[in-house]
Amino acid sequence: MAGKRKTNPAGSSNPLRGDVLRVLGVLKVATVDQIQRIALPHLTYRHTDKKTPSERKAARTASHLGALADLRKHGLTENGGRTKDGDVLRNLAAKGLEAASYELVRPIGEMDGTACGAGSSGASHPMAVNETVIAMLRPKPDLALLADEPADARAAAQAAVDAPDGIGTIASYATGVPLPTAGTWTTPGRGSAQADIVLTAPEAGVPLLFIEVDNCHETAQEIAAKIDKYMRFFQRKVKDTDGTERPMWRTRWPASEGRYGDVPHPPVLLVFNRVGARNPDNTVRQLAELTRRHWEGQPKRAGYHLDDRKIPIVATGLRMLREHGPAGPVFLRFGRDRMEPLLEAIGNRCREDADVRVQEAERDSQEAYRAEPKAEREREEQEEVQAEMRPLQALGLSATAEAAYLALVEKGPQTLTELGDRPTLAGAPVDGLQYAVTELSDIGLVSRTDDRLTAQPPRAALEAVAERRAREARIAHDSAALLSRFWLDHTSGSSYVEVVDTSHNSDAIQRRVHDEAVAEVRALWIGPVGGGDREPEIDTDALKAMARGIAYRVVYSANILQDPKALELAHECVDRGEQARVFPDLAMNLALCDNRFAVVSVTAPDRAGHHSVVIQPSGLLDALIGVFESHWRMAVPLPPAGEAVESGASPTSEARQLLSYLSAGLTDESIARELGVSERTVARRIARLQEMLGARTRFQLGVQASRCGWL
Repeated sequence: MAGKRKTNPAGSSNPLRGDVLRVLGVLKVATVDQIQRIALPHLTYRHTDKKTPSERKAARTASHLGALADLRKHGLTENGGRTKDGDVLRNLAAKGLEAASYELVRPIGEMDGTACGAGSSGASHPMAVNETVIAMLRPKPDLALLADEPADARAAAQAAVDAPDGIGTIASYATGVPLPTAGTWTTPGRGSAQADIVLTAPEAGVPLLFIEVDNCHETAQEIAAKIDKYMRFFQRKVKDTDGTERPMWRTRWPASEGRYGDVPHPPVLLVFNRVGARNPDNTVRQLAELTRRHWEGQPKRAGYHLDDRKIPIVATGLRMLREHGPAGPVFLRFGRDRMEPLLEAIGNRCREDADVRVQEAERDSQEAYRAEPKAEREREEQEEVQAEMRPLQALGLSATAEAAYLALVEKGPQTLTELGDRPTLAGAPVDGLQYAVTELSDIGLVSRTDDRLTAQPPRAALEAVAERRAREARIAHDSAALLSRFWLDHTSGSSYVEVVDTSHNSDAIQRRVHDEAVAEVRALWIGPVGGGDREPEIDTDALKAMARGIAYRVVYSANILQDPKALELAHECVDRGEQARVFPDLAMNLALCDNRFAVVSVTAPDRAGHHSVVIQPSGLLDALIGVFESHWRMAVPLPPAGEAVESGASPTSEARQLLSYLSAGLTDESIARELGVSERTVARRIARLQEMLGARTRFQLGVQASRCGWL
């Protein structure tokens, strides 16, 4: 019948029953008191004439008790045990989960199951999670429904209304959410994490927040292991429904893409409920050190930090959260020395202030530019146009990318088709033009809105590139200086260097790396070194370490991946949770056990075996860590199993010669001189090779060429 109200699949539209379904759909297991405080908070201020607290509780929860009894009769809810205080726990049955998904307008696949059996041991942790949700929500009573109550009850309700607001509605929250570091959302793999609470309230300034609740039972090391799992989850990439590869968490929760060079992971809030024996202040201090590599950003001279690919970690106490709410200055961001409101703690106010100063400086510069005499300005512009411009090619971008950027600056926003019609880009293939736009987007020089491309100011983007390359060059220079003194240092009796000169002991040292790791193992791998033909084999010690939650990041030398067996083993390690990348030409086998010691494998002097060099904490260890991190940033992800490079043709002698010059480190100018052609021709040939091998950068070109046997 037209206009008929759509009914709940549970068979009832009673608003109290809807309250119960919505609250239990989010909290999984709760007491009737918690359901009432969230759904109808004004009832908390009624029945003040009752003599005892238990009588007042019974009176204000009676309506929801009736709704629960009716839902239980229809098989939608169950009684799930009791709390330590004797309150009955309620949870949804499988049928109720479907009804709750309807009430919350949430796909059934995102309901994350029921909580059957959660109350078997008193449910102390679920109760703390529920109280955290209530403290974040701060439900407000409806004063109009309390008009007939005593003055003291109305005054208490008014104080609650006047207090700072909470964040979101009950539908903004989810609890017990799996964060698969392997497997799928519905079937997470081993070593995956589970978020106690996930909050999505972009309208309140919190696009996405993960919350972990601890009753002060866990050690700092145990919580740090959870943060390690969060990092592995945030770093995991999958193909979305449109075929685009993106971080797995972005396929479920929308969030801002951030800015080039400063794209932090979602923040994690730690809430400590002081019921256990551990002192949360001590736990937070230890935890900040154990997780420093996950949250510490890059300091800038302007007084802020870049938090690119870092996790903002914030801590607070449940008692303070109840008292002050999210708007109170009760949140401590790791790396800061002051308490802040939640929105400031998870944000980057110093970066925002610096951006304002930059914008003001640019505005002043533009005003000064406009004030210059017109004739002088035109003369300078003419000189710039006449000068040969190759600034982007000098950074390794293609000639097509440079021409596209200059055209967008000169003529303003354009579509890809309009851009291809420019005289400087006439004849450029569509694929080549699309790749050129991708090059520009990757370093922040071009933004895309709908189907139009807009050039962005070059200073910030190119200075970020310059700073990154300068930092990597400094690391490489310092590493070279330290490594060149390596033999002198250890032969003169340095205590931080130990040479293990038998293959048997060397293998035992390698096992130490896996057995003693607390958080992470990082490695460069060129394959077995020393004499003999050693078949590649899986490292069972590494698999055991991954199984207990140790993170692994490995950079493989591209040449060993030409061995099908070695490639198969690498993919097997990735399936177990390893993050793997490929670099064209590594120089050594290196394994880093956390930041505590390193093992370098080298060929023995008689070349009949191999030795291991163990480096304890020292400047040399710091240099080796820098060597690994530089290679990790420059390496490319290991291609998925079964993915082949479609080159379309065998390399010509000209292509092989060009690749050999590139692998030798020659500049475009030197290559052009050797080949007797212009630098523009060299850049064009390199771009054509990149298109043939599906490589977006020259580093990737070297990897793909090595995999194809072209080098």
